Order: sequence, then structure tokens, then C-alpha cells
Amino acid sequence: MIKRWLKAAETGFEHWGRAIIRFRWGVLFLSVVAFGGLFTQLPKLEFDTSTEGFFHEEDPALIEYEQFKNRFGSDRAVVLMIRPPEVFSPETLQRLAAMHTDLESQLPYLDEIISLVNITSVRGEGDQLIVEDLLAEWPDTPEQREALRKRVMANPLYRDQIISEDGHLTAMVIRPVALVSDATPSPDAGRLDFDSSDASGSSDLLDFETSPSPEAEASDLLGFEESASVGDPAWGASEGVHALTLEEETEFMNVIRKVVEEYRSDDFQIYAAGMMVMESDIMSSMKSNMPRFTLIALGLITVLLLALFRRAS
Repeated sequence: MIKRWLKAAETGFEHWGRAIIRFRWGVLFLSVVAFGGLFTQLPKLEFDTSTEGFFHEEDPALIEYEQFKNRFGSDRAVVLMIRPPEVFSPETLQRLAAMHTDLESQLPYLDEIISLVNITSVRGEGDQLIVEDLLAEWPDTPEQREALRKRVMANPLYRDQIISEDGHLTAMVIRPVALVSDATPSPDAGRLDFDSSDASGSSDLLDFETSPSPEAEASDLLGFEESASVGDPAWGASEGVHALTLEEETEFMNVIRKVVEEYRSDDFQIYAAGMMVMESDIMSSMKSNMPRFTLIALGLITVLLLALFRRAS
């Protein structure tokens, strides 16, 4: 059985080779046409280094993940770890505040930035519960900075979240928006504008007396649609918006890198981490390595063909 199959394969290859030699000009012409057709699609080549790229668009796991992002926001974030000589020194606090402000003013598609500059502080004084920004009052004196340090280090919600347990590192968490408007970009590109003055929507958002009818099904209340696919309004994404594209994520990361380089120094070391950082680095590596490896591969093919046929043609 195997011998017959091998014999048939060898005969087929022999006929194929003879046909190529006999109609060599036609084969060459068709090869050039086919190569040219494929070459025209080269500008449409896309790089996708995201985890979602490994899933089929109809995969239930991906659909659930997109539903989660639409309801609760994106889980993607960039974490900047900053190592200064002293976190609560006036120089460090001023530089941290300046970098925070620059990122907020320059970043497109920004949802929020959380750092020591704007993190919420909740504390009790007597019979009062005070909720304010941690740096609502700027610490100008050494005593105020020491009080701030003790307050931060004593709060378990801050330790290993916004400041390391030993107090030598502080973090800045940068989150992009989950959905981007398809409208023409404005100075606030990427932010979805929920106008509270919209009379048509305010009653739905603020009317707490309205209760669902007893006939309402749980699936209607939660909005989960078993058969929904990504991009279908059934899974919750409104028309006119889209999730961050790879190009938009790259733009987001490029601005972060630019600002970080402006502030990075020996006494203000900055380390970036997060899924977006990893994907952006992989993308950059692929774009720089692919032309190099392609040229190497073509060179090896040329050398091997020359060695095999011993003819320049």
C-alpha cells in the first residue's frame, strides 16, 4: 500500500516537473502574476500582538471578556514604578506632580491616572469622616512631609499598591478608555462624553424610583446575550464606538514613553510594566526584526539555488 502510494507520488512529481519545463514561460508568467497579486496586499498586513488575537471573534470566552470590558471598563493599564532617593522629599513630590500633569494633558484615549498626587484619602477626625485627595494640602515643611509619610505608610490600602512596603518605590497607574468614539477626534479624543444635561437620558440614570416590572427576565436586566458576537450591539457596545485599536494603543504608549524619557534620570528612575507595555515592545521588536530576517532568508534562498543549479538565472 505504502509502496504504491510512493510510486504514484514519484510519478506525479515527475509529470509535474516535465510540465513546468515544457511550459516554462507560461509558468513563469503565472508565478509573476500570482506574486504581484500577493504583493499588492502587503500594505494591508497587520501586526497583532494582543492576547485577544489568539481567539476567534466568535469564541464565547472572548465575547464574555468584551462584555466585561464594556460594563466595567478596560482591565488594561500601564504601571510606572518610580524609584527616587526619597519618595516624600519636596523635589520628588514636585517632579511626580509635574509628570502626572503632563501625562494627563498629553495622553490621548486616557481614562484615569492614579498616583500619590491624586489618590483619595479617607480618614477620621473625631466624629468626622474626611474624604479628600491625599495631597489636597501640599506639604511645605519637613514636619508636614513626615506626617504625610506616616499617614501613607500606615494605610494598608496604599502599601504595595501605590507605594512599596519599604517606602522606596511609588507607583503611577495609567488606564486607557475601554471604548473610543468613532467621531472626529477632539482635544479630549478617546473620552466618551456622557452629558448629564441630556434630558432624554437623565431620567434613566438618576430615577431611582423606577423599578423593573415583575415580568422582566434576569437576562433582560443584565443584557447578556448568549448568541452575541463581538461588534454586535447585543454584547453591549454602543454604535459609534469601538475598542482601542492597535494603532491607538501604540499612540498611547508612544506618548507615555516620551513623557517618561523627559523625567527619567539617575535620581528619578522609572520602570514601565503591564500588558500594553509588553505588547508594544513585542510589536516594536517584530517591526525592526522582520525586514532583517526577510533579507537574510532571501539571501540564503539565493545561495542555495545557486549552489543547486549552478546558474545565475
